[in-house]
Amino acid sequence: MMSMLARHIRTLAKRVVPHRVVFLVRRYTSGADDLRGAGNRERYRDHGDVPERTADGVDEVYGEFLGGGVEEWDARARAQASVAVELGLEPHHRMLEIGCGPGRATPRFAEALEPNRLVAFDQRPDFIEAARASLEQHGVEPDSVRLEVVEAFDLRGLGVFDFAIAWSVLNHCTWGERADFFERIVDHLAPRGRLVVTHGAWATTPWFLDWLEDVIARRGLRVVRRIDSPAEIESAEVSAGSVPMWVFERS
Repeated sequence: MMSMLARHIRTLAKRVVPHRVVFLVRRYTSGADDLRGAGNRERYRDHGDVPERTADGVDEVYGEFLGGGVEEWDARARAQASVAVELGLEPHHRMLEIGCGPGRATPRFAEALEPNRLVAFDQRPDFIEAARASLEQHGVEPDSVRLEVVEAFDLRGLGVFDFAIAWSVLNHCTWGERADFFERIVDHLAPRGRLVVTHGAWATTPWFLDWLEDVIARRGLRVVRRIDSPAEIESAEVSAGSVPMWVFERS
């Protein structure tokens, strides 16, 4: 009896209490850590100025600031593009690259698409300049890709997309930023539009997963695939840290 009453009260609360309030209550009563990893978000947001927009500067971005060097990062970029194609990206699609950084994968996504079908954004202007140089370095006409500086997932004015990908982005965010993202991204997906989110260990946190299931149902999203192992991706190798990988689709 009490269980049925509790479920009834919970259902009623969802209808009358603002969704942001529900989110905040769950967040602060859960006691969950932010799962960003020590220093990762700070490193992403504030690890110094990116070198000037030259080919040498791009090399320095990947070698010194991001680690691994250009060749390693380009291999990862090719893997990202292959995964996107495997998960539904087609040449005629309008695609949104969420948090493009200094353009690691942006040229590879552009190559997989027809011209003027890719929009990429980051919150750091110096990363956007580096992404522009990365396009030039890979022989992609920069004007064929729209690059934008976007803060706090304010996606207004970017348009509507058939495919969107957030590769290793939301793991650098706070719980509140993740909530804002899922509330806002739906308005920028076309019917049957797909959203791919990688590095999603944070999404398995029970209180957030519970909230996420509510919000995606309310906003017209559904999970069409969850990838828990790199072995489940056939066309490219991805690191174990890239999973869980979530594929959402708008109804």
